[in-house]
Amino acid sequence: MVRISACYIVKNEEQNLSKSLASVADAVDEIIVVDTGSTDRTMEIAKSYGARIFEQNWQENFAFHRNYALEQAAGEWIIFLDADEYFVNAEGLDAYLNRADAFPTCEGMLLPLININPDTGTEQAEIIDRALSLRVWRNKKNFRFMGCVHEMLYVFEEENTIRPLKTITAHDKFTLHHTGYRRNIMQEKHKRYLAMLHQEIEKHGEQPLSARYLADCYFGLEDYEQAAYYASRAIHREQELGITTVAGFYKLYRYWLESGRKLNYSKDEMTKIAQKALIETSKEAASQKMQEFIACLLNEGVLD
Repeated sequence: MVRISACYIVKNEEQNLSKSLASVADAVDEIIVVDTGSTDRTMEIAKSYGARIFEQNWQENFAFHRNYALEQAAGEWIIFLDADEYFVNAEGLDAYLNRADAFPTCEGMLLPLININPDTGTEQAEIIDRALSLRVWRNKKNFRFMGCVHEMLYVFEEENTIRPLKTITAHDKFTLHHTGYRRNIMQEKHKRYLAMLHQEIEKHGEQPLSARYLADCYFGLEDYEQAAYYASRAIHREQELGITTVAGFYKLYRYWLESGRKLNYSKDEMTKIAQKALIETSKEAASQKMQEFIACLLNEGVLD
């Protein structure tokens, strides 16, 4: 059987960490926890699950700490979770990865991830949205993260070129729930990430995916003028640079169109954006969602 390392970076996650660790503990051979300054019971909880704990001062850069965690991992495969993510059922995941190991072209796995809001006042959590997310991959020295926030994993090849991992979609059985989009904490997250992004740009200049992440923050903060500007800039810049991301263009076009509706764009302008969106997301996993969203805009009369 292949060895599997579960990796985390954490800070003050005593409310979430135990549930996440419990969901994956039986499927992995080791747990790596990089703590960036917890003052609560986070490290105590990690130790109770036998985790190897590494302490680092926070560097205002998520990729830095994620890459450090990867450097400590000894397994052939990595499962990298946030503390507020947990498997609904990870039974058999180790055997699943053992079978996948026989196919070298499979570098990573997209897991079904459901963003939920458990603060509904009832036993039933609210489902915010569903997505596929890269949470499992082979442990290779040239598989590393980029980005101070919304960091993404890339394969670093010769001559300083990078590319996304070659992935498959894992079985629906291995679904993750993510509680980090509780509506009562998202505004603070967006403000924090926005400050980090601007700090990174000030120090190092605009990065290839900066506009994408700025669009995400501004849309979450309901600053629709900035959200529309950065969504359109991100699409243009990524096409110009030939960048392909797992997320694709769906969310960026969604931000652009939603912002345009809020800003009372003309029907002609909205229609031109919608037509581009349909074409440029036609081969993405979210193409059906894009079609459904544009159909809603048509019904609302904001498109010609």
